[in-house]
Amino acid sequence: MLRLLALIAVCGLSACRRDAPAVPLEVTVLGASAIERTPEGPRYWFDAPDAPRLAVSVAGVSLAWAPGGPASAVVEGRVLRLARPPDGARALQLTAGETTRTLRFVFRASPKAVTDRFAAVAADDLVVARTALAALPASEWPWGCVGVAKTVAPEQKSEAYAACADGALERGFVTEAISRRIAALFWARRLRQLSRARALIEQVDRALKDFPDARLASQFHYQQGIFLAETGELRGAEAVLQQATREAVEATQPDEATLYRAYVAVVQSEAGRHLEALATAAEVEAVKVPSLSTGDRFAVRSNVSWVKLLALLHRVPVPESFPAALRVELEHLSAEMLVDGQTLDASNTLSNLAWLEFSEGHHERAREVLTRARSNAGEVPTLEAVFLDWLDGRLALASGDATRAARAFESMLRVAALMVERVPDSTWRAQLGLAEARLLQGRGAEAERALAEARRELSSQARGFDDPTQRVLFLEDRRGAIADAVEAFFRAGRCALAFRLAEDGQTWLARSFEVDRSVRLAQLTPEARAQFELDEGRWATEREALLAEGAPALASVAEVQQWRERRTASLESLRARAVALAERLEALAPTQPRASFGPNALQRDEALLELFQTTGAVRAFFVRKTGEVQCAKGERELLTPTALKTVKHLFVVEGGARLSPLSLRAALTDASVSYLPSAAWVSAPAARPLGPALVVGDPRFDLPGARKEAREVAARVGGTLLEGDGATLEAVLAHWAGRSLLHFAVHGRLSPAAPWDARLDLASGQALDFELLLARRPAPGLVVLSGCETGTALDAPADGIGLAEGFLAGGAHQVLATTVEVRDDAARTFIERFYRLGGVDDAAGAFRRAVLEADAAGDESWRQWKLLGGR
Repeated sequence: MLRLLALIAVCGLSACRRDAPAVPLEVTVLGASAIERTPEGPRYWFDAPDAPRLAVSVAGVSLAWAPGGPASAVVEGRVLRLARPPDGARALQLTAGETTRTLRFVFRASPKAVTDRFAAVAADDLVVARTALAALPASEWPWGCVGVAKTVAPEQKSEAYAACADGALERGFVTEAISRRIAALFWARRLRQLSRARALIEQVDRALKDFPDARLASQFHYQQGIFLAETGELRGAEAVLQQATREAVEATQPDEATLYRAYVAVVQSEAGRHLEALATAAEVEAVKVPSLSTGDRFAVRSNVSWVKLLALLHRVPVPESFPAALRVELEHLSAEMLVDGQTLDASNTLSNLAWLEFSEGHHERAREVLTRARSNAGEVPTLEAVFLDWLDGRLALASGDATRAARAFESMLRVAALMVERVPDSTWRAQLGLAEARLLQGRGAEAERALAEARRELSSQARGFDDPTQRVLFLEDRRGAIADAVEAFFRAGRCALAFRLAEDGQTWLARSFEVDRSVRLAQLTPEARAQFELDEGRWATEREALLAEGAPALASVAEVQQWRERRTASLESLRARAVALAERLEALAPTQPRASFGPNALQRDEALLELFQTTGAVRAFFVRKTGEVQCAKGERELLTPTALKTVKHLFVVEGGARLSPLSLRAALTDASVSYLPSAAWVSAPAARPLGPALVVGDPRFDLPGARKEAREVAARVGGTLLEGDGATLEAVLAHWAGRSLLHFAVHGRLSPAAPWDARLDLASGQALDFELLLARRPAPGLVVLSGCETGTALDAPADGIGLAEGFLAGGAHQVLATTVEVRDDAARTFIERFYRLGGVDDAAGAFRRAVLEADAAGDESWRQWKLLGGR
């Protein structure tokens, strides 16, 4: 402010002249059909009827053609839209003040005639076409090459377009080279030539860094986004597709932005975010873009209809007229595609229609549409062919034809195997279907192997989601396939098979987190973890540097070939190091084996009740040591006095459903009850450590009742008491291993959408979370979580897991926890009952006695507590 006043004092308000710095005249040419790199600089080609648009950095620019004189232009902000001059080579001179820039252009008729001529010749004789292509002038060669590439067999198209890219680059047509390589990527992706697709992605990415172009970048990122989505990397796919949409808007290509936005909706839908996907699809439908090509219009409609189909299949609330309208749209779309000669796209659309008919229970109609889809699919192994096999298998299962179903799913796996690299989502669905078929055939061992492979595939995909919320949504979405299978077996009266599938469905989410990289790293000592992350970081740095390295400039053909060979060898070496890193982590922190459930794990006086939520219904399964499985529509049909007569302990698995308080109270009349995340937990070894108790109370000085409770418990059971400022995470971790009792009287936090975010609040703003439990595995005997929301939220996902299950995964034998917010005084009352009635020595019996005592006293706070784990 003082400097400003001094300036005014010396100069007055206007006497001192200060020259503004000159703004450089920067120009970007928009809409060029091709850009040729020449020694004199870039030359921009415009095919009729397109005309240049210039984005300029300053106003008041004058324009003149040479030859031709002054150029007329329409000013649209900082963009000048020029009138198209007669065909020929021209220079455009731009002048702003004392600055002049010259741009060089070529205007010509559309090269489509060249492309069509060579396509016709190649269709008759490919050798003749290639000979004629070699004689073409450089200005026509890239477009003649496209004509030849269009005629080759689909499995050769990626290589053909890549050759066009190399030839265009040799002739100076930079943007054409990038465009042809994007076409090569399209075909490599479409035919599942995944290794080739990854190499092309690296090449295009490097080329765009050397020669940035918003429109080409948007087209590239669109293809890259679809590639990531089709290989199961949904999180990365959405980010890349959103980038492609922004770049298309920047390049003033509203048609392409609409196309890309439609695929964003597809990815959201595939990730299980159906309401968000429907909203995105509605935005796409609301945008009217007359410039959309026929092919792109088909793609937009196809993707929007796919989003609607997935929403319908996953029971998202939709209007009653929704299925009929979608059926009409799919019929019309497939018919239009066939008229336009787009047989493969028509096959895809018909397969979606067949799935809709199947989901609506119209199996004969679905079979007829499926036959039409197959007749247009061709023989090339594509995702459409994989999907048709899957639908064929599902129809066979629905009719009870296990042999035909097995053939369909085996074909699905074979076709996927022909695509060079595995197709994650298709593979696990094929394995799941094959497991169902084998179970129907009575081939249990083969079914178990298929289920294990399906679990491995799905868990591998789920670990790609760093965000727990997205991981839960993804797995919940896939859970629908398991629910459909359980429902099919239940209706067929195959209770044991339905139960085995339901039980397997309970383990998907838990396993994906138990073997998570971050969990396993947390198991290492600080020194081992630091060394591993250092080595991993070096690998990542070398890989990024190698991928960013461009070919040597102005090198000979031999030198470029040598560079490529060295680069290939370096990539192979990096891949080998990645495998070695994975094996090293497995050796340092091996995956914990999980036993599968067998009825012989039960004692003679024990039984297991598993609830499983299928489409709009709850299915209940009752298992005794004899191995017989009973099933019913609800637990009340199974928990009869006769069934419970000899049962002294009941294990309950809640798979998306809840055991009613009335049923629980009835079971507790004569038996103790505890809950499990899945039946497999019965087979876990019983840990009974003898170490003294550890009691933690009121770490944040806001739960006076909890502090009093902690002191009372410590006085009753002895051991170590941590309270207030002393209840830090470091103190808990130093004392918690091998304790016979861990008692926490603290705040608990649950996140229904992402149960892995659950935690216990400790002193100094610290928290004990799920990851630490899985990594450190304290293996206590009994854990009591006396705080608000320390179990699993009532509205958590079907196999959502909270801190209680985390302690079980960490080796605890039993856990007593709350499921909702509990008043401080009510928690103390129930805890006092539990310990007084023998909770330390007999948790299951004490819980039962505490419930009966509370119930007799008219105290219903017992409903807010759950005992998890062993007997």
